[in-house]
Amino acid sequence: NAATKLYSVSYAPDGSTYVCNDDDGTILLYDANTDKLLHAFKMSSESVGDMRYSPDGQILVGSDESGLHFWDVDTGQLLQTITGYSEVINSVAYSPDGRTLVSLAGALRFWNVETEKLLRTLTPESSVRSMAYSPDGQTLACGTHDNTILLWNISRWQQITTLEGHTNGISSVVFSPDGQMLASGSWSRYNSICLWDVHTGELLKTLVGETS
Repeated sequence: NAATKLYSVSYAPDGSTYVCNDDDGTILLYDANTDKLLHAFKMSSESVGDMRYSPDGQILVGSDESGLHFWDVDTGQLLQTITGYSEVINSVAYSPDGRTLVSLAGALRFWNVETEKLLRTLTPESSVRSMAYSPDGQTLACGTHDNTILLWNISRWQQITTLEGHTNGISSVVFSPDGQMLASGSWSRYNSICLWDVHTGELLKTLVGETS
């Protein structure tokens, strides 16, 4: 439908499919080679907070203001729903082994995906806006509205350090494939990206784009 507005494209780990959401609260799953629509997953509300593939690409999770919804990518079947939220879940992230899912809706909630058991709730003092697991699953990086990045050790549920250097809120964080470096982007008229040494907390480089 040419009139449909599509947002937030995300590819499966193997690149075989991709998803995007429309302004009617539906997540659309397409074949990446043919662009054929395979499944349409309707959310409980008209607001899609986030959507993520599991690390093995077999499950798609979508979030909204009612909770987390899990679908089988091949069959399109709704597998499970985790509810109990009172606001839109803005972001979700799978642990690398696919066993844990963390959701961001004010606080960070860590769920055992198989049992649907809430493992831990973390409420950082700074308002978190983005997050990412390290490749080994031991560290969670949280970009905040207060211009800082919080690194948490997930096995001990303890904050390791705070990275400071941005002058605006952090819009995105991502680890390098070897987990040695972290890249962070901020809301800035200069579109700045910072590169960090994860172990020392040292700011290695700041990349500045063109002004908007």
